[in-house]
Amino acid sequence: MGGLSTKLLPIVLLATLGALVLILNEVARVPGTSRPDRPNEPDLIAQNTTAYRFDVNGKLLSRLYADRVRHYPAGDTNWLDQPRIHYTKPDTPELTVVGKRARTEQNGTLVWFPDDAKLTRAPSADKPQLDVVSSDVWVKPNENFVWSKTPVNGKMGAYTVSGVGFNADLDKENLELLSKVSTTYVPPPPRR
Repeated sequence: MGGLSTKLLPIVLLATLGALVLILNEVARVPGTSRPDRPNEPDLIAQNTTAYRFDVNGKLLSRLYADRVRHYPAGDTNWLDQPRIHYTKPDTPELTVVGKRARTEQNGTLVWFPDDAKLTRAPSADKPQLDVVSSDVWVKPNENFVWSKTPVNGKMGAYTVSGVGFNADLDKENLELLSKVSTTYVPPPPRR
């Protein structure tokens, strides 16, 4: 009898050790970080976000600040709460866009501000600062182009303008109002 138990003991010990390894492996398993595929739910949420974008030579192209960013896998879109975006394309006046919320698409090459948004183009050597307020504003930062088809109000120096819809080519520093255009010019007071 001693011969049989001596031969079986290593096999029983190995089987027991194998069972313990399997049990410990199941008990110690960390819950998976992968989520089921839910394209309409955010897969990333970030608070108090700051992001910078650079060109291939390391020059700053834009700075983004947002109170909260939510990334959705469906369409690879981001929703930004209280976004403040500063576009700093070299050799052009800085453009700042501030709104209540925005959505970025196509890897940030298209930005939509569905609510009221304020665009501010910094003054250049020969033109004063331009402020434009509108809603449903679209921005193509790589092309330095902004547009909307909703009512718009703008101010540049002594000029105040309003209309419905606009196209803004920021490289050419050109603002085109599309319809129902009204302009007011208030000259500065005479110098004494």
